Amino acid sequence: METEKLYANSALIVVAIFAFAQVSYTLSSYQIHELEVDALCNVYRVVDGDTLRCKLVERSEKSRGIGPDLRVRLADVNAPELRPEIEPGALEALKRLEELVFEKTVALDIDDHGVTDRYGRVVAIVLAPWNDTHWVNVNLLLVIEGLASIWEHDNEWRLADTPLFVQLGMDDRVKDGGTNVLSSLGAQGLLELLLSGALVLFFVKLVLISRRRPRKFPRL
Repeated sequence: METEKLYANSALIVVAIFAFAQVSYTLSSYQIHELEVDALCNVYRVVDGDTLRCKLVERSEKSRGIGPDLRVRLADVNAPELRPEIEPGALEALKRLEELVFEKTVALDIDDHGVTDRYGRVVAIVLAPWNDTHWVNVNLLLVIEGLASIWEHDNEWRLADTPLFVQLGMDDRVKDGGTNVLSSLGAQGLLELLLSGALVLFFVKLVLISRRRPRKFPRL
């Protein structure tokens, strides 16, 4: 009986170690593209669902040649057009982008490959304040909400691999031409981590339960 119990405990421990290894694998293999803060600017106009105008507040070396009045094109997304005619969903995309960025200070991760597109617009992922601790990836949020579609270009990102939320505090502002790196597991990575962690806790609990000594009751 003791031998069988020992084998059972050993098997559960092996399973727990395997589950823990799965957590480690998830953390090491789920690569989220990091985001940089290349500039901060105050948004004073939203042109359409994927373009805005802003005044430069702070910037890094990469953005030395642009500004102070920026036309910003949201990277790798395409919203319905307002011109030459209003396409279905165009006004909804415009309104949502206004809700997210209008008259707010946003952070820009500017494309390392080209900086601007052929129309002179700064190509960037836009981060807008979301709550007291996090900023939201506006490009990705518009896609998730169905207001824009992914439109991949030859730039530094693959939009699906960028985090939806990042932390950006007062100490993360652009300083002296440097960039500040922001990273996050993102929604999918966080879900995988939680599921794997729950699996580990479940099997560890089984091991602990199996190791408890059975209570001895007096014979009647």
